[in-house]
Amino acid sequence: MKTLNTLLITLYVTMLLFVFFVISRTASKPTPKKVEISQIEFCVSQRVFITINDDLLTKIAWLESKFDQFAVGDNGKAKGMYQLWNTYIQEHNRLYGTNYVHDDAFCPYTSRHIVKGVLVAMAKNFYKNEGRIPNEVELLAMHNGGYRGYKKNTSLTYIQRYYDEIETKKLHLVK
Repeated sequence: MKTLNTLLITLYVTMLLFVFFVISRTASKPTPKKVEISQIEFCVSQRVFITINDDLLTKIAWLESKFDQFAVGDNGKAKGMYQLWNTYIQEHNRLYGTNYVHDDAFCPYTSRHIVKGVLVAMAKNFYKNEGRIPNEVELLAMHNGGYRGYKKNTSLTYIQRYYDEIETKKLHLVK
């Protein structure tokens, strides 16, 4: 009988310790200070999730070079299927810490990666200035004319080519 009492007491103490452990683990943690909450809310509000559609990248490659990965234009200043200038590539390097050189524009995968990264940065800048995410035509204009390309009249001929070659003919570009 004595061993049964000892066993019951041990079981009871173990249960009490377990309950104490669970309660101490789930006890309310101190709430964050108001300053911390406002910092978190600010960080979340600054996150703009912008994606560049692969369809858009294909359209740009068609408009720029008809998918010719070895195309050279603008008196040698533009290279590759996206007709990238060295300043465009250097902008990607500045933004993302990469070390691409102008001849990397001849690689279809690298140049696509560069265009996508720079367009995301331009779209975030557009969002910051205009308060909305840019549409496809505005992204085309930014690819053609830089961060403020959507405001430049020089991008109008590029946009007109887009409508003439892709939208009017209803080209379904598959690459």
